[in-house]
Amino acid sequence: MCQEVVTDKTHRSRTSHSQIVNKVENYLADHSDQPVSIPQLGVLAGVSERTLRSAFQTVLGISPKAYIRARRLRNARSRLRQSSSEDATVSGIAMSSGFSHLGHFAQEYYAFFGETPSETLRASTTRKAL
Repeated sequence: MCQEVVTDKTHRSRTSHSQIVNKVENYLADHSDQPVSIPQLGVLAGVSERTLRSAFQTVLGISPKAYIRARRLRNARSRLRQSSSEDATVSGIAMSSGFSHLGHFAQEYYAFFGETPSETLRASTTRKAL
């Protein structure tokens, strides 16, 4: 019987962790270009920063900060790849994806994808020209 209680408690904890992560994901989807802090996300989700970190680690296996960074990098890559205009710039796309320091953006992008943002943009405009 003790085993059942522990299992039930673990299940409820995972469910609430999933709800916390879902709430944050929904917020980030609607505010992808705005800066956000971990304390702000904790307030939004109605939990402490510690609980927020625990929820992300349990559900996704990464910290909220790493999740936000990866989400923004993927968003920027998608926009770079889909760019149909020669007027599109890496800096414009980076800024509108929530990055304020372009040097850090380029470094993080390269580390994440193995190519520079300008290479991604150039490949996009080259494909569209053909």
